[in-house]
Amino acid sequence: MGDLTFSVRVTITIPGSVIAEVLGIAPAHLLDALKSVLPNLNVAGAAPDDAAPLTQAEAAALLQVSKGTLINWAREGIVRPIKRGRRIYYNKAELLKAATSTH
Repeated sequence: MGDLTFSVRVTITIPGSVIAEVLGIAPAHLLDALKSVLPNLNVAGAAPDDAAPLTQAEAAALLQVSKGTLINWAREGIVRPIKRGRRIYYNKAELLKAATSTH
């Protein structure tokens, strides 16, 4: 008989003030701190998935341009990258707005 593998998804609700106190940070900075280490974090009351930041590859595919073009646009200030550590993301709404005004 082979090994069995189980996946379990658990939702735990902990007030932000409790987490902030344990971590020793201001509650107002808690969400930003969590999102910087957990980019796929789903927070109740947070923006819908459509507002989730896009990776460079996703952003380039959305606009049908190369990553190089996207990087050039960021240097020129046409689009604004969101940096999280060494990773770079883009806001979908801002990308679409920039694309319609650029093209």
